[in-house]
Amino acid sequence: MDGGGFKKQLAAGSIGLVVFTLLFHLIQRSHFDARWRALKPGMTERDIRKALGEPSWKGKTEAIGAGGENVTSWWYERGRWTYSVKFDYTGPSRSLIVFRTDSWQRWRWPSWWPWRSRAIA
Repeated sequence: MDGGGFKKQLAAGSIGLVVFTLLFHLIQRSHFDARWRALKPGMTERDIRKALGEPSWKGKTEAIGAGGENVTSWWYERGRWTYSVKFDYTGPSRSLIVFRTDSWQRWRWPSWWPWRSRAIA
């Protein structure tokens, strides 16, 4: 094989790899998005865990819910997107029930950029 043929095959393989990677990323994102859009207010903690899996972060917010307790919040981080599910103790036997869902996109400096913001300990 001459040098020109090898360079063409290398270029075509590189382009194919990039296209495959982008398509794979889009498919993975759309799969989570489809499950995210299926969430409805009134779903239980078990329903959310079954639909989305374990959250990236769990905690209590400062907001006081209908049950007189702090609202519970779960965050799911997928790439640059953060999805938030907020629960209140309003269900039967004071179980957690979804009352709000939010999502937002965050932007961060890439970790390999030398001028990214650094935390000071």
